[in-house]
Amino acid sequence: NRPLVNEAVAASDDEASDEESTETEPPGSEAGVPVPATDLDFFDCRRLDCATVPVPIDPDQPELGTLNIEINIVRSTNPAARRGYLLINPGGPGGSGKEFAEFATFFFPPSILDAFDIVGFDPRGVAESEPELSCGGRDVVRTQTDQVDGVVDTPAEVAALEEAVARCTEATGPAAPYLGTEFVAHDMD
Repeated sequence: NRPLVNEAVAASDDEASDEESTETEPPGSEAGVPVPATDLDFFDCRRLDCATVPVPIDPDQPELGTLNIEINIVRSTNPAARRGYLLINPGGPGGSGKEFAEFATFFFPPSILDAFDIVGFDPRGVAESEPELSCGGRDVVRTQTDQVDGVVDTPAEVAALEEAVARCTEATGPAAPYLGTEFVAHDMD
């Protein structure tokens, strides 16, 4: 569903076509740069607009299926000055972009909040996005990771971390190899 981010930034008042205007538009399209049509179903979540975006597990292997990525949108504080979307990713690992967006007013100056709809997303394996990264439970993982004193420099520490990784991979299922930065970057695109 690339129109949400890529085409929104490039959109202008002159580029809105009759065909696009017949599709469902997300909330917030009444002024400034037009919001492109999308097939996302937006819903209210904590006074923000939220949606679920299906992304390929691996863009090079579409037969593997999709994962659901959860997004939220903090609408421009000045719709008449709106220029498009700003997709944010707090980094991590494990940082929730949805949570980061909820606090956009603390991180961005008014000029940014006026000009852009802030789009937060939970990267794959984080918070509300798929897959659930359980790793067999917090206490089980902590038992292994607590055996490391900050520097992995003994055979026992290497074994403890290898066991923790194996547990996470098994608990996460077949999508586990597709959780890295390369795949999150594709999701952002």
